[in-house]
Amino acid sequence: IKTVIIPKENQPDLADFDKAVLDAVSFVPVERIEEVLKAALTAPSEKSAPSPAPQEFAPPMPKESRRKPAMIDC
Repeated sequence: IKTVIIPKENQPDLADFDKAVLDAVSFVPVERIEEVLKAALTAPSEKSAPSPAPQEFAPPMPKESRRKPAMIDC
């Protein structure tokens, strides 16, 4: 997470965060929904690297069982 949109009234609470967090994350204080939409729906900056393509999920292959089948008396 690189950008967090927060209510403007919570901006003073940012002083409680570690400096490392404040340096790594951009906090955008907003008052109105229009500001939220503008911040959330803008194109990513040219400086940011493109996200890597998601890897396709392949479920793990079942391992062969070492157990012998149970003997059933009929």
